[in-house]
Amino acid sequence: MAYALLVELPNLTREEYEAVAKAVNSSGYHVPGNLVHAAGPFAGGYRVVEVFESKEAADAFYSSQRFRDACATVDGETMPEMNIISTWEIVGLDQGSGWRSVA
Repeated sequence: MAYALLVELPNLTREEYEAVAKAVNSSGYHVPGNLVHAAGPFAGGYRVVEVFESKEAADAFYSSQRFRDACATVDGETMPEMNIISTWEIVGLDQGSGWRSVA
């Protein structure tokens, strides 16, 4: 079943977010199992909404070397602080071409 996450990254700037996003997606790479990624600023950092094909796909990405290496572009060493605000199962999705079941 598809799986969504709402994540807040305190103190992350737009430039830092874009550096990580570009590093993850370099050379046309597509994150396996990722269906939707949206991000934007909030007071005090950046907020990300992700939808993956499954919780396992989300866990695999967030624990991957590619993600860790991309995060290292921010300060050279560590992962940014990530606060998972909410997770939920997704049963339907519309990516601009009409609703479809993802359950």
